[in-house]
Amino acid sequence: MGIGFEVSPDVSLVADIRKESGLPTGGGVGQGSLIGKSAMLRLGAGNQPERFSGGFGVRKGTITVDYSTAFHSILGIFQRVSVKIGK
Repeated sequence: MGIGFEVSPDVSLVADIRKESGLPTGGGVGQGSLIGKSAMLRLGAGNQPERFSGGFGVRKGTITVDYSTAFHSILGIFQRVSVKIGK
């Protein structure tokens, strides 16, 4: 479960509480920043299990491409790529 706040038109903050099987309840926080009109930068961290992530995105018209890399204390380092089409 999570919540997000738009601090300004260019900056958002998020927080969540999560429960994974076999682990205590944990939480996480994240921040996203709009850079210019089409680029985004994101950072996040959490616990139970420990995790850190960072990524960026680029938007051109109605297409957004996001990339992130993360460290998870159980799963190790992993990467994600997503493509969104639409508003």
